[in-house]
Amino acid sequence: MKKYLLISFLFVCFKSIACTCIMGSPSQIYDDYDYIFTGKVTDIKEYYPNSKRVKQISFSIEENFKSEIDFRLINVDRPDGMCPIPYLVLNSSYIFYVNKVDGVVNISICNPTLRLEKSKKKLDRYKLYVKELRLIKEAIFDNEETIVFDNIIKNSISSGRRFARGITKYLDANFKKEDYKSDLDFYLVVFDDTDFKSNHLVICKSQGDKIDGAIKKYIKSEEFLTYLEKIKVKYKSSENLMLPILIQKPLSDLD
Repeated sequence: MKKYLLISFLFVCFKSIACTCIMGSPSQIYDDYDYIFTGKVTDIKEYYPNSKRVKQISFSIEENFKSEIDFRLINVDRPDGMCPIPYLVLNSSYIFYVNKVDGVVNISICNPTLRLEKSKKKLDRYKLYVKELRLIKEAIFDNEETIVFDNIIKNSISSGRRFARGITKYLDANFKKEDYKSDLDFYLVVFDDTDFKSNHLVICKSQGDKIDGAIKKYIKSEEFLTYLEKIKVKYKSSENLMLPILIQKPLSDLD
């Protein structure tokens, strides 16, 4: 039987003066939502009274990254004070993150749903998040082993809407744009026993000797070993544990 474990993401909202939405790593966000897909708003079914704010939409699906989609309407929560909520526009495309509660599918406040926009910076970010979702889906569904997808390794990157508070390790080396073979990839750290005492690296798609070397060095570091001590209590009963590590080129360096 396949067994998949993902770490829940952290959400904090302060309503007094301003609202702070704290989101974790891409896989933490992935774990927190029932349905994740790219799609287009095909019709606005309802607005909130005396408002231009959308209350309910219908949509088309472009690419699905998680659960089978068995609904055709999405409700949108009313904005609550300073807490942000995605603004949905007819005929626009989005990466949708939605949950179903008591049979009702909705987008809530501090939701990471992202609109596809034309500016290069926003378009690059949108494409990057789609690639992240494809890699996470691949790591989960194309491997039979238990998956704990918790670490992101980046080289100096601002995550924009994510306000990254997840477990993030910055590569110690000062890599240049040409040191990356692609803007995003993942490596697998494979553990041969449930005590996490024996591990080796599987290079799924090499980013090049410099970055491969940095990953190899990191998984043998005291910092990584300390991290393993923290998570092995939670996953001590897991068998054939694999820990994917996501590596990402800085957004400012994307072509």
